[in-house]
Amino acid sequence: MKFGLKLAAVFMSAGLLTAGAAVAPAGAASTATPQCTRQVQMKPVPAYSYYMMIPKSSSTVKCYLKEGSKNSAVVALQTALKFCYGRDIVVDGDYGSRTAAALHWVQMIYLFPEQDELWDGVYGLATANAITFPWHRSNGEIMSTCTRRDGSS
Repeated sequence: MKFGLKLAAVFMSAGLLTAGAAVAPAGAASTATPQCTRQVQMKPVPAYSYYMMIPKSSSTVKCYLKEGSKNSAVVALQTALKFCYGRDIVVDGDYGSRTAAALHWVQMIYLFPEQDELWDGVYGLATANAITFPWHRSNGEIMSTCTRRDGSS
């Protein structure tokens, strides 16, 4: 059994997975959707030593990032683009044109290959639900396993 499937089973047994995530258009961020401002640790079970770092606003993970954003939430996105999708970008917390281009490529090739209306280079709700983030060990080392926020791969 692949690690991602085992991890999904752990999430499910812990009651952390939902039955399904609705996919909203990635497009321009809605005024009701807050901007991601930081990265936070997400663990499958609080006692586990491994975690992933995901973007979050002050109150929710249902947030957006776009070109011009500069904060630690961008670091979480850039880390995912680099370690889960092999994009050659600098992880510096600055959502510039290279980060936007890397995300656009990931949206086009991996996340939404048949939905070109979602290829906008913006980290919005649809992208947040579809993108995978790498797992980190307790010492901060980035593992080779990447999963979605809901634990699926």
